[in-house]
Amino acid sequence: NPQFNPFVSFLPRERVLVRDRFLELVGRPNVIMATPSRSVEDNLVRLDTRFGRATFVTIPHGYGHALKKLDDRKPPAQDRLRILVLGQLSVLKGSELLRESLGELTKFAEVYLIGCRELGELFKFHSGVHIVSRYEIDQLPDHVAAINPHLGLLMSICPETFSYALTELMMLGVPVAATRVGSFPERIRHQETGYLYEPDVASLIGTLRAIDADRDTLSRIRENLHGWRPRTAEAMVSDYHRIAPIDAASYARYPAGLAFHGVQ
Repeated sequence: NPQFNPFVSFLPRERVLVRDRFLELVGRPNVIMATPSRSVEDNLVRLDTRFGRATFVTIPHGYGHALKKLDDRKPPAQDRLRILVLGQLSVLKGSELLRESLGELTKFAEVYLIGCRELGELFKFHSGVHIVSRYEIDQLPDHVAAINPHLGLLMSICPETFSYALTELMMLGVPVAATRVGSFPERIRHQETGYLYEPDVASLIGTLRAIDADRDTLSRIRENLHGWRPRTAEAMVSDYHRIAPIDAASYARYPAGLAFHGVQ
């Protein structure tokens, strides 16, 4: 895909050899590939069947310090829908999906972009769009409390391997609508702990219109998120130590661990 692969027109033989060598090594019995969601394993095997010889272990990411919980003030059901888009925007994160949907979305909703960085400038003067380009993580609960959103929106069109933005929104008690790709279907139960939609304009708009029309389900999902806590960083580290124990005298006896992060 030339939109996402900077090497599409530059694939020297050495790069192919490195890839082949990597696939040979990860297929060895003393190597374990740690992934934060099962979707990473599925995608790697789909991309190259040689990954099917590898040993995978799913270790979901932990969160270091839980964010300050918001108060129980619910956004009034009669208010115009407030949608929060959290995190840096890019083509991978759905900036084009947002651009093509905004005209319809802002007919019935206010859209808040928090942490959108430079790409947020594209939407700066669009009616119904509000922007906070940057924030420090300890400021996030205050930003979210000030907006008091009905819904979080995640629009990744490439599979997320995990998504800390989803963790943060759920931690703060905000129901999330996310694309049905990557780790999102593993982490969201549709209409129980959030919503899932296909990564296209029609599905995004249709899902958000349905949410706007059914505030009772939205309220029930918010209740389901009450008291939700992320996995701790300590639990994650313990899982990594189980597959690659820290013992300087015994390194050769244990498998090596390979961790995958970010967007695949």
